[in-house]
Amino acid sequence: MSSINGKLSAWLHLVRLPNLLTVPGDPLAGFFLAMAAGPVRGSILFPVAASLLLYAFGLMLNDLVDLKDDARERPGRPLPGGQVTPVQVILAMMILLALALWLASMNGRASLALAGILAAAIIIYNVAGKRIPLIGPLNMGLCRGLSLLLGASAAGLSGVKGYTALSASVLLIAYITAVTIIASKETSQAAVGPRRWLPAIVVMVFAGLLSWDIFCGSNPLLLKILSSLLAIALMTWCLNSGSMLAGKPLPGAVPAVIGRFIQGLLILQAFLLSLCGWPAPVVAGILLLVLPVFSVLARRFYSS
Repeated sequence: MSSINGKLSAWLHLVRLPNLLTVPGDPLAGFFLAMAAGPVRGSILFPVAASLLLYAFGLMLNDLVDLKDDARERPGRPLPGGQVTPVQVILAMMILLALALWLASMNGRASLALAGILAAAIIIYNVAGKRIPLIGPLNMGLCRGLSLLLGASAAGLSGVKGYTALSASVLLIAYITAVTIIASKETSQAAVGPRRWLPAIVVMVFAGLLSWDIFCGSNPLLLKILSSLLAIALMTWCLNSGSMLAGKPLPGAVPAVIGRFIQGLLILQAFLLSLCGWPAPVVAGILLLVLPVFSVLARRFYSS
């Protein structure tokens, strides 16, 4: 029994279990933003499941490609530690990719195309993109933005091309790009410097750009207040996280803060959902309830 538990724990480490909690919010936000703009014929279940599978696929590919580096810098992780084998990971990746594309196809050609583009972006990032300054972080951000658009594709191409969904996608791209730039210092004891404030700057800029939706849109006053509070909460979260990287943080401290920035995605996604009509704010509330669950899981499983 202990052997089975150890094997399961290794796979959960491999797919960064805490991070998986932040994945459904991307397609959920895209779906409800598209719904606010027009009729949605597809199901939200398919893009959520496809996004989760593609995210896990990407994390496995990441550790497979980085096996030699991890053997030197992170020897305790599942692959360099021998808890799972490269062959097992490759087989799991093939299954996850096939299932993800099949599930996405259930919502039509637009969703299948988005899932295919997302899979390609994940592969490009892991195989080559992440080693190129700036391009790598942008590539990573693009994966999250495409995940949101995968949810919007439940409304077909019209959902993907909608202004609000595209704006939300750009916000996700910019936020994850900023976090990935910080993460480039996670294995070295070096000053992170001003880059630790990048996520907060992204949030501040986009909160301003989306202020029209918050204060001048057609949503009820209660939802406008909720959107404002979530924007403030997200900014505060990013500022507090950035302050933890002052000076020259120890190598182990940077991954923990990266995990905290990733956890902040739940607040960002809740903010985006609050811009939509009912029942999206209810979904936003559920995402906020996941915040403490993330914290509990992050104490045991990797989130960077």
